[in-house]
Amino acid sequence: HRHAAIGPGLAGWFGCNPDRQFDMADAFTPAADAGRFLTGTPHILSLAPLLGSLDMIAEAGIENIRLESLGLTAFLRDRIESSLSSYGVRVVTPRENDRRGGHLALAHPAAGKLSAALRARNVIPDFRPPDLLRLCPSPLYNTKEDCIRAVDAIVELLVTGEYDEMTGRGSGVT
Repeated sequence: HRHAAIGPGLAGWFGCNPDRQFDMADAFTPAADAGRFLTGTPHILSLAPLLGSLDMIAEAGIENIRLESLGLTAFLRDRIESSLSSYGVRVVTPRENDRRGGHLALAHPAAGKLSAALRARNVIPDFRPPDLLRLCPSPLYNTKEDCIRAVDAIVELLVTGEYDEMTGRGSGVT
């Protein structure tokens, strides 16, 4: 309790007030509790399991991984635009390869509830308030079939309205 008024010496995004963490604000708003002292850097024991993956990445080659990522996201985008646009879903990630990373952001008013409903179906997206559902096929282990399954799950949720039954995921980042 005696340290409650002390601000962090090194402000990291993990130490931000969780309600404001993804606001992308210019000012740092510290968490109200001891969480304010967290930084954005994982500790060394959390990073140790990554050593094995670095060998796999080196073997595959970062250029090949990027090419596969671009192919998967282009395939996913085409599938989304042909299957979901009639349901009010739009891809807001730039189309140009040099302007996008390995994920696609989909805008839809029910993105938070869709994210929760997809997780219940073992499709793992993330949600960014107020209305973005993000899909990121990994070029090291996801396939076009996985992309098809994800889009088909979204179509089914939008058709049935099952996503609307989800609670607790309408506002927070996942």
